[in-house]
Parts: sequence; C-alpha cells; structure tokens
Amino acid sequence: MGSFDFLASHWKDLAKIGELAEQYLYSDTNTCFIKMGMLAEHIVQYMLAYDGIAEPDYDNTHANRIRILKDTIFYREKLTIYFTYSEKRWNRAKKRLWKGKYISVVKAME
Repeated sequence: MGSFDFLASHWKDLAKIGELAEQYLYSDTNTCFIKMGMLAEHIVQYMLAYDGIAEPDYDNTHANRIRILKDTIFYREKLTIYFTYSEKRWNRAKKRLWKGKYISVVKAME
C-alpha cells in the first residue's frame, strides 16, 4: 500500500502521480521532484474547480492560479503559503538542474 492510495477513490490521477513520485524517490530523485510538482499543480486545479473558481483565461500558470486562491476568502494563508513556497523552490531547482549546476534535486533545492 502506497502513501497516496487514499486518493484513488476520488482522484485517480492524483493517486497515480503520487505513486509515481513515490516509486522514483530513491532511484531518480529528479523525476520524483518533478512528479511532486505536478501533484501540487493538479491539487491547485482541483481546488479551483471544487469551489467553482474559473481558471484564468490569460497567464494560466501555476503561480497565477495560486494567486487566485490567495485572493479567495475560502483559503487560509498557510495553505497558499505552502503552495507558493513549493512552486518557488521547484522553479529554482528546475533551473539549477537544467543548467547542470546540481546532480540531485536535494542539492538544487537548498
């Protein structure tokens, strides 16, 4: 039983992405990290859909969707801070990895 199996009854795609991230945790941390970022993006999209908040027509990026959640009274500050923090660290690590400065995600996130 994986850590993300509880999601499968309602969100099969989230469970699958989480399962893939978990599978890559020790064999390919870079791919694991990318999958976790994808998981966060999907969760934000589900949050918008669940509350009937339209995704932006222009600049429909993860960062902008998080901004929309921040502007909505339904979400507490800590939740949006988490997604903003994750998104910023993920982007920084991706840039470092693509430039070849770091071998692993763990080092790129520092």
